[in-house]
Amino acid sequence: DNFIMLQAFMAVIVCYSFPLIGDLPLFNSRGFIYMLVLHIGITEALYYSIHRLFHSEYLFSRYHSLHHASAVPQSFT
Repeated sequence: DNFIMLQAFMAVIVCYSFPLIGDLPLFNSRGFIYMLVLHIGITEALYYSIHRLFHSEYLFSRYHSLHHASAVPQSFT
């Protein structure tokens, strides 16, 4: 659920930050390249930054350690 919520949150931010994004051709190679660049440049960078934040002493001990203690590790926890 966290991953899906992050993707929805990022989509809203991108749509409001770049109002012309609605004019991008989403179903051809040019649109695919634009979306790939936006995804890698924004979403992945934010996801990495948030995950690094979870490794801070405060958040790790109170929340993120549960993810690392899981018997079945999942990237979405």
